[in-house]
Amino acid sequence: MESPSSKDFIKTQFFGADNMTRPDPLGVYLDATTGADFALDTNIAAFVPPKNQSNAVISTLIQALADLDIVNDAAVDAFSRNWFDIDYFFRAIAVEYLAGSYDSYWFMTTNFVVYNDPTESTPTTNKFYFIDQDFDQSFGVNLSPIYNPYGANYTKISYTAYVNKTWSVVGYDAPRRTMVDRLLSNPTYRTKFESILKTIVEGVYNPIALGRRIDAISNRIRPDMAWDIGLGVDNRAHHGNATVALVWTLADFDNGFTTSIGGNWGLKTFISERSEFVASEFGITFIDPPLTPPMKNCTIGENDVTTGTVPVSTGTSTDAQASSAVSISFAALTAVLLSAICI
Repeated sequence: MESPSSKDFIKTQFFGADNMTRPDPLGVYLDATTGADFALDTNIAAFVPPKNQSNAVISTLIQALADLDIVNDAAVDAFSRNWFDIDYFFRAIAVEYLAGSYDSYWFMTTNFVVYNDPTESTPTTNKFYFIDQDFDQSFGVNLSPIYNPYGANYTKISYTAYVNKTWSVVGYDAPRRTMVDRLLSNPTYRTKFESILKTIVEGVYNPIALGRRIDAISNRIRPDMAWDIGLGVDNRAHHGNATVALVWTLADFDNGFTTSIGGNWGLKTFISERSEFVASEFGITFIDPPLTPPMKNCTIGENDVTTGTVPVSTGTSTDAQASSAVSISFAALTAVLLSAICI
């Protein structure tokens, strides 16, 4: 999969395969490293531009957010229309929360891209889109106490615990999550976020919908897992972290969906606990049969793109402590995002 911080990704996801529809220049896309936030005192060096380009345009978004009358719904509507697509941002951070993606914007101010679309910008406004990437640290994988102060209750914590919170998890992430805190302080937009969160849990992120998807994928790749494991450690191309003496078995693959193997939760267990908590919090139930990603054109920005691809990168994990079942989590997470973007 193309990196979201690449020209090819932006071209394809925002403007499709037709070269005639792409602006020239394409617009600036900034790769957010740890500490990238939208506060006035943010060090914008954390927003890394492509080679020989400037990141100065991000300062205009930061200033627009600071100037925003956050309690004025019409002003926030205009901000979403002219500066920052709030709806898509809400879908992205909802999935960050649901998947426990702690190496992300909301939880570490990192691993996202912001794209300034010149076709939607004006001489006085710069329209941005938020693109999530790199979900390998999700579903409890490698979740140490540094990132998880709640222990076994981590999956049963409301999203509200992460709003208007003082962070600095590792000392060099941002102290606040300014975009989250500002937008969710508006009652109308908080209701919109909760509506998105509930819709995703009702129809996509739950043990019915993802359980079936995970089972289908695991059944498909299990013969290859058996073949790979049968080669023996010395003959396998990937050995994981050489400093950790772990030898994976087929039983680990089978059991890792429901049992912790080098993590805190099995994949299905994490999904069940988090979705059931949210369902209880909001008084909702899971839809059966679940929602499925519609193969139709969905709007990404002002451009229709078929939902065979979504502006997100799931990343990959090479850490030997990660459960082998979690390799399937990225396909499952892609299914969530694919559905969420067209809700």
